[in-house]
Amino acid sequence: MEMCPKCGQQPMAVEPCGRCGYRNPPEPSHTRPLRARKSVMIGVTGAALCLALVSSLAMYLTLAANSSAPNPTTSTSAAATDNVPTVQCWDNAIELALTDCTIPSRRAGLRYIFPTYESTGSCVSKVHHKGRNLTYQCSTNRNSLVRFGWWRDKAEHRQHYEKKFPNGPCWALRAGTKDIGTICRDRKRVKGIYRMSGYFLGHFSFSIEAKSKGEQDAILGRVLVRDPQNFRGHLVDVELAPLVHVAAS
Repeated sequence: MEMCPKCGQQPMAVEPCGRCGYRNPPEPSHTRPLRARKSVMIGVTGAALCLALVSSLAMYLTLAANSSAPNPTTSTSAAATDNVPTVQCWDNAIELALTDCTIPSRRAGLRYIFPTYESTGSCVSKVHHKGRNLTYQCSTNRNSLVRFGWWRDKAEHRQHYEKKFPNGPCWALRAGTKDIGTICRDRKRVKGIYRMSGYFLGHFSFSIEAKSKGEQDAILGRVLVRDPQNFRGHLVDVELAPLVHVAAS
């Protein structure tokens, strides 16, 4: 225990000294304000740092949100581009895509799918079953002919040729490099002629009748159809593809 610095006889547990009355000198007055000022400065500095961190975080979150949000101008522009018609259909309608075009039909559709049928011979138009079916019958010579047909009903179209060639033989019908339907021919003459028929797209057909298979094949080599990629139409800025031959594949 500290003794009185003056008399050295009395412990300084309690002031003043009980023996000589000595008191410890008071603490300098400037010490306490200096500590207070240091505490205030530390508090202010800490608050400023916190404020700076909060502001930086808010700015970062704002920038991140803006970068991930879609650009309304770009979205509007893309939507406008997507809605621009890009296809001309077989009937001259303008659409967004080929799937929006109808399948060719009736007389105009028959001419579109078989654009050169009249060059195969002298052709006569015929209507069957109250407008349900249309046929162009073209005589290539005295002993042969070729018919180009459109059928309104898909089931009737298929069933007619399945009944006509119950025992085949039949093969896939190829137009250019793509299989588009079915082609069948007689093994033997029926009523003195060989018959051959191709049917495709659910509505279109051609039939060849000739005295010999060689003549029949020669006529088949003159049958041209629209390229399958253009069956419904074509891109407005792209020309129609050349016509293609049909054959058994």
